[in-house]
Amino acid sequence: MSLAQLTRAGYVYIIGNPLSFGDDIIKIGMTRRANPLDRVSELGDASVPDTFNIHGMFYCEDAPNLESTLHKMFEKERVNRVNMRKEFFKMTPKKVIESIKEVDIDENEDTE
Repeated sequence: MSLAQLTRAGYVYIIGNPLSFGDDIIKIGMTRRANPLDRVSELGDASVPDTFNIHGMFYCEDAPNLESTLHKMFEKERVNRVNMRKEFFKMTPKKVIESIKEVDIDENEDTE
């Protein structure tokens, strides 16, 4: 049984890949893996020319809800409006991190 089947707790991450997408495109995603860095590494494998930079990693008890809330908050900044599974936004990581702090969801911040 996976961690995703047992709990909604997990990590919401803000990552960027300037070489692949430019300085102003970030990805807001989530994972319920025990080691969230595994997911970030997986995203930066052979499909892009460089690895992703981690701008922020937030643990919370309801990661899917936090991710969904952020996606709704920044809907106007979404890069791909046809495929909603693509979680890229044209904005600064700082704006997302500030918004997470305002959302009032219990999280512990780990940033690089």
